Amino acid sequence: MLALFRHYPLLQEKLPYVSLGDFPTPIEKLERLGLAIDATHLYAKREDLSGKLYGGNKVRALEFLLGDVLQAKGEQIMAGGFPASCQALAQAIYAQKLGIKSLAILFPQINSEQGRRHLLTYQSIGADLESLFIPALLRLFKYWFQYGHFPRLLEASSPLGMVGYVSAGFELKDQIQQGLLPEPDLVYVALATMGTAVGLTLGLKVAGLKSRVISVHLGNPRATPKNMIKLFYETNELLCSYDPSFPKFEISENDFDIRYDFKRPKGKLMNDAGARAKAQVKELANLSLDEMFTANAFAALLADADKGMLKAKTILWWNSYSSIDLSDQIATADYRQLPKAFHHYFE
Repeated sequence: MLALFRHYPLLQEKLPYVSLGDFPTPIEKLERLGLAIDATHLYAKREDLSGKLYGGNKVRALEFLLGDVLQAKGEQIMAGGFPASCQALAQAIYAQKLGIKSLAILFPQINSEQGRRHLLTYQSIGADLESLFIPALLRLFKYWFQYGHFPRLLEASSPLGMVGYVSAGFELKDQIQQGLLPEPDLVYVALATMGTAVGLTLGLKVAGLKSRVISVHLGNPRATPKNMIKLFYETNELLCSYDPSFPKFEISENDFDIRYDFKRPKGKLMNDAGARAKAQVKELANLSLDEMFTANAFAALLADADKGMLKAKTILWWNSYSSIDLSDQIATADYRQLPKAFHHYFE
């Protein structure tokens, strides 16, 4: 049972939900890495192990979003993203498991090993995907003429999807009470579409934890304190509407601590500091950071450690990129079976 449901059982009765993930995700102390950067109380929340088919932070959101789709009975869904990003891929994998028709629409992106690996994963599972702009628009309008509406767009950073991250706050409190780690002073997360950072902030507050979320901005212009406050209130209101005993909170921009100096440079997925962070974390902690999000975000943690800001503090790194090994699955995948718009990533 999700930690949120144990504390608020009425939410389990009323919220749409389908079990997909393996929760709670483990806590791991990063001994060698912590010693190397003078942050000896450094831990990782292993969100990368959140599901057997595919891990990462999107699984928490999809449990509620796909649960809602199942209640709608037969509705086709879609997700947008980039070859190297994760929601559309996670959605394709878990929608297939549930027998839900799902379309992934991918925006053009610079070429990367991560993007190619994701595209081969789509091909290996027979996922339905199209490239924006012309191919996807033709598909969408054909669907609209047939059914009178477009496929339903699922967004992890919507109030319903963010309920999964609220639950993560209660899950963390349970693990603190079990002695798996002290209460963190700081929790570092990547900030892209805002769902993890905002949902976790709400979850920590309602769980009674004082841990402060450090959100590392990765360039999404919509990720502003104003929009984070809006999402916070919308998610809080949603939960209160299902269970009036769920507390309401007041929040301001001061509740969001955002690092702005670690965005992806133009023409690259990783900045130089992110590339160094990726190598160091792999060597000393055996964790795989991804090129688009977590490598750049971990660079902020290392920069704070270099300034002596993390000494004697308990630090939790929210490891949000899937580490499920799909290499055997994609070994026989053929990129030529993908729509032609994606072939240039391999040629």
